[in-house]
Amino acid sequence: MNQYPHEGRVSAVVKVVGSRWLLIAIIGLAAMIITFMINFFFIDRTYMASVKIIYPLKRSTGFIKSNLGALDLPMRGFNTILDSEPTTYNHVAIIASRSVRELVVDKLDLVSHYGKRLKNKDPEIRLRGAQRLLKRNTLINDSVKGALVVSVKDHDPQMAAALANETIKATEIKLNELYNEANTNMVNFLRNRRDEVLQELIDQEDVIRQKKELTGILSLDSQAENLITTFAELEQTRMQAEVEYRYTIESLRATQGFSDEVRDYLMAIENGDIDLSTPYSAYLIGGTDNQPPQPQPISEALEDQTIASLRINLTKLELELATKRMAFTDEHPEVIVLQEQVMDSRRALYEEMAKYYNASITTLEIESIGYRAQVDVIDGVMSEFEERMDTYPAEEKEMLELDRAKKIRESVLMVVEQELEEAEIRAKKIEMPFTLLDEALPPRKPIAPRLIVNTVVAGAISIWLTLYIVFWIETRARRKAAVETVKETS
Repeated sequence: MNQYPHEGRVSAVVKVVGSRWLLIAIIGLAAMIITFMINFFFIDRTYMASVKIIYPLKRSTGFIKSNLGALDLPMRGFNTILDSEPTTYNHVAIIASRSVRELVVDKLDLVSHYGKRLKNKDPEIRLRGAQRLLKRNTLINDSVKGALVVSVKDHDPQMAAALANETIKATEIKLNELYNEANTNMVNFLRNRRDEVLQELIDQEDVIRQKKELTGILSLDSQAENLITTFAELEQTRMQAEVEYRYTIESLRATQGFSDEVRDYLMAIENGDIDLSTPYSAYLIGGTDNQPPQPQPISEALEDQTIASLRINLTKLELELATKRMAFTDEHPEVIVLQEQVMDSRRALYEEMAKYYNASITTLEIESIGYRAQVDVIDGVMSEFEERMDTYPAEEKEMLELDRAKKIRESVLMVVEQELEEAEIRAKKIEMPFTLLDEALPPRKPIAPRLIVNTVVAGAISIWLTLYIVFWIETRARRKAAVETVKETS
């Protein structure tokens, strides 16, 4: 009895391969040649061109925080204007928007370029079809802090580069339109406010002049003048502190909203409602609706080194996963391992974002308490000045109040005119929403079809199938021979 049955099987394999090696080699070589010829001659090559841009984080709102109190303007009005300016978070949405695609399709005449792939003859439907093809072939990567990579695929390398570059130019056009609209709104807003304050100042001077004629009080003593000046300064400081307080409360509410989004997203992850192994950009560009909105970090969070590092690591893993998926199916062990790494990396990113928001909420709460206390202190000091004003005779007190209101309006008018001058300068200059880092160049090598990989895979599969068929034939032949031997012996 053979103590090593596997040796018999190995020798059988060697014997079969030895007797059929020429057939196996011919079939494998033929499959590789056919696959190579099909990929080389019959499948259109796909090229990908990429353009890289860098852009600043969200613009500072220092003007709001430092001067809104002096302007005596409602917080809601300024928020509406400034929120219309693009920030780092809507660059992706603008690049992927239909308006940008319309500009690119019209500029490069993509209806003619995609002609064979657009079956319908209706011009409107063909136009929408060209836009859908452009959307499908556009990939956006914004995971790296302060940078964007826009890649466009096409069968023509020259057109791929032109599409990538033209997409960025169209995006710049749309962003400048938004900037111009925001700056124009600001200019109009400040002009109206300047006219209002100027008219109020003229009316106030008329009232003071009439009051002087009635009372005969042509001027106030130096002590009263100092009291008015100090009171006006205190009132302006209080306005600024009140604005700081309201601004902090608005930031607190916004941060709380971001924190709630991340918390809900993490909860959906734990419940298995979200597939973290698929990059969100694939859902955004693909136009599918089965992926919930991915929480985006606020600009301050982008400056956090830990969050930035996690986003960069996540991008590298997603790119590696996309590369593996081009060669293997989702059941392949390497793909499964990378999927788990992507999920862990993305979960770690959202958990870090949650920690950041919680810390920010605590800080903003402390700041709001501080500004509220500052307002209360100023209110107490102002009440003391009110009591000192009450010691003056009625007519002099009325003159004090009128003069105080005039000085406040003069201060407001000065600030408004200064900000209006700056806003008019901003409205005239051309904004640079981002800086072009690397212009797209025509790629030399296609990304598909992958000739070597496809050829080797086809050869390996054909050899495996040939071996299977040969062993199956040999097994049947041996069984048939064994049956005939048994019949002859019986």
